[in-house]
Amino acid sequence: MEVIVERVIPVSSESLWSYVSTSRGLSAWHADQVHGELSQGAFTARYPTLGAELILRVEQVKVGEAITLTAGASRVELALAPLGAASTLMRITHRGLDQSDDLPGFRASWALALALLDLAASRHPNTKREVHWFFGRADVPAELIHYYFSTRLGLTEWLGTTDQDVGANGSAIHLRLTSQIALSGEVLCNEVGRDLCLIWSELGDAALVLRTLPAGGSERKLALAVSTFGRGLDKPIATALTTALHRLQERLRQVGKS
Repeated sequence: MEVIVERVIPVSSESLWSYVSTSRGLSAWHADQVHGELSQGAFTARYPTLGAELILRVEQVKVGEAITLTAGASRVELALAPLGAASTLMRITHRGLDQSDDLPGFRASWALALALLDLAASRHPNTKREVHWFFGRADVPAELIHYYFSTRLGLTEWLGTTDQDVGANGSAIHLRLTSQIALSGEVLCNEVGRDLCLIWSELGDAALVLRTLPAGGSERKLALAVSTFGRGLDKPIATALTTALHRLQERLRQVGKS
């Protein structure tokens, strides 16, 4: 089984190559932290908040064009196809998946990663990314969680007030978390039934990712991740997101019992 995800990124293939072949570039979108060198034949992808670490072995390299990374049975090719002087088609092909794997989940995860790559390469070139995570749990399907992530009525229940549903990629988004905290920007990725990635203009074009992940059994992990570039995350915003996620967790707990 395989998953293929593509995105056109408004950056030259020459500039984009460093984002798939260096630890600094991969840290901007692939994992929270990446260490290692192409010459060493492996990278280590780390998610400190999750307590997770993955060794990515370099299986094949076509300089300037593609790199293939392996981890266990998984084989991921990151391929670049120039579309012009300042535009590149980025394709991720993930092979080695089993029929029992959550294929829509893998697809959504890679789509989010490409959205982050787009943001990092086009708006924050050569800028270090910092990731801030917030977690909850719910015993409801991913599709229901996406309703609360993406609709006006759902978002108003927990995150903030808005007069619109979350639209397709490229559409505008406006939310007010509190009287002092606003979120306006653009939809970077809206994987229907799964996950979202939004540009947060008030945070210097940061990214707010809303994810649902397996948590064992029928439970799902609720995850908010804010990727900032060249700056930290203000405490009032962190507090607002923590409080909002608690509201969502409680709301989904009530829905799950009904």
